[in-house]
Amino acid sequence: MLSLVLELRKFFGHRLILEEAREEIKRGLDQREKAFLELMRVQIYERGDGVYFKLLRMAACNFGDLQSHVARNGLENTLQKLLMKASISVRMNFEEKATG
Repeated sequence: MLSLVLELRKFFGHRLILEEAREEIKRGLDQREKAFLELMRVQIYERGDGVYFKLLRMAACNFGDLQSHVARNGLENTLQKLLMKASISVRMNFEEKATG
């Protein structure tokens, strides 16, 4: 607990100047695609058991496909395409169960 208090004091004791804030935001934006892919790999694809993994599998999107799409089309475009694919897959699955 003491180490947390000391770390918080150090954190709040450092005043961030405008240029540092801009650099930090730029670094975050520059690393956004890499951070997203790492998060997806570790938290979804390596676990292989959650809802998002199932939706991605229904959309026929493995991790290599995701990496390639992000590299070619960017993160926003990839997320929009995944949303459309997942929506279609869920709708089709729902309709199959409703009529079956």
